[in-house]
Amino acid sequence: MFIRLIGKEEQPLQVFLSACGIGPRLVVEPRELNWGNASVLQRIPRALSVTNDSLIPAEVKVFIMKKASRFSVQTKELMLAPGQTIDVTVFAELNELQSFKDELCLMVKEGIDVSVPLIAKGVGTTLFCDHRLDEIDLGNVFTSRPITWTYTLINRGTKAQSITWVNLGPVASDTASNPPASVARSVKSDAMPVKNAPNTVFSITPDKVNSLQPGDSVAFVLKGQQGKPGAVIERLGCWSALDKSNKQVYDLVVKSSFYDPLVEFSVPRLDFEYKYQPGVPIYPQNQPLTLKNVSVLPLECLIKQVPPFSVEPGEVEIQPGESVVVTLNFDPGWKSDRQSVELKEELVVAYRDHPQKDCIDLFANICFPNLTIEKSIVDFGAILNETTKRVKVKVSNPSAVDTVYNWAIAVEEPLLKDKDMLPVNNIFDVVPHHGALRPGEFEWAEFVFYGQPGKKYYTVVGASNAADSSVRQFVRSRGGPSMRWSCLEKPRQCSLSWISSPFH
Repeated sequence: MFIRLIGKEEQPLQVFLSACGIGPRLVVEPRELNWGNASVLQRIPRALSVTNDSLIPAEVKVFIMKKASRFSVQTKELMLAPGQTIDVTVFAELNELQSFKDELCLMVKEGIDVSVPLIAKGVGTTLFCDHRLDEIDLGNVFTSRPITWTYTLINRGTKAQSITWVNLGPVASDTASNPPASVARSVKSDAMPVKNAPNTVFSITPDKVNSLQPGDSVAFVLKGQQGKPGAVIERLGCWSALDKSNKQVYDLVVKSSFYDPLVEFSVPRLDFEYKYQPGVPIYPQNQPLTLKNVSVLPLECLIKQVPPFSVEPGEVEIQPGESVVVTLNFDPGWKSDRQSVELKEELVVAYRDHPQKDCIDLFANICFPNLTIEKSIVDFGAILNETTKRVKVKVSNPSAVDTVYNWAIAVEEPLLKDKDMLPVNNIFDVVPHHGALRPGEFEWAEFVFYGQPGKKYYTVVGASNAADSSVRQFVRSRGGPSMRWSCLEKPRQCSLSWISSPFH
């Protein structure tokens, strides 16, 4: 450069100038991003500090060198003022158990470009599940009732692999959630057991998948069923075979508490009693019964009974700790024979989809005026013509009410057509003709046969209660040279009505 002074003839002054032109300069920290062992299928960030170490603004473009890279950066452009520092976040999302390398490129406009090496090694498993597979609590479950839980595994790696599930056995409850360090370190093992531990509750179906291709998925079902109440904690391991190596990739702790369904009855038993009263209709009886759910789960109860008992309603749902009231009905007149009887039945409460049953005893005492005849067969043997034979039979009142009874004699239908037949009362008789017995009392009745020459007779003798026309006992008789009486519960060719009334 020359400098000339105006008005002087001298040579111009000469000045030598020297300069060096540069663009913006970037400084990055650290010089390398290394993730080390990084869990696959997870987006793991790392921060890179970028500083404009120049006196002019820096315009920078940011990108990853490889197109199909497992590294990514969200920031695509930077504008840094002189001396400004900005953090850039780089992500590693690995999809295979191997080492990955790439470069983060910072292209500076009119400056020197910067390259940052990216290094990471994938560890873990390329199997993906929407649920965490470290601990599953299936909650409270009824015994003997199967429980299932379904989940899906997806192969998000680039290689096919086989999967095997094995039940490793029970786990102590005090170490299931927070195992000691020594236990935790030994949980996973690449040595896969040959078979499941014995007497286990939980299993996984299918337990083996021979080849799961990249991008494919498979659904697994965790099943459990226990026949006795109690808490169950078991450990299940999953092994993955990949590139001739077998490695445990999941260690799953499964928990569940099993309970028996149970209701509590308001009373230990229900008693009914009916005593016959003349002229009073027989009405059903009923009593309330309270059922309380003492289980920890809702109950669906099916209530079963046999006649003459019935219950309303027959199906109920009871929430834990709550109670419902059912009505138990009893019909004393369900049988038409009017026989006194003591009944013992059970009201059975069954549970839907469960074999457990709970019972309460039902007792009923039905009292009608009844008689008991000591002998079932009265045998006169052979007697002489025109002679009489008497046979005594004990008649008792086994019921709890008074009984007044009459004896009646009828002839079988075919013999009514015999015009030579004598009146039946001239052939057979019972004395006394009627009687009255209090509960537990008895008396003797005489069966009488009058032998007639050359004749055979058949008849039916019945002890009847006059009040309700109910037949109680029949005696079928035959008379002649050789005679035999027999007691039958029902006549074949005759009918007889009861006439009876209790004492007043």
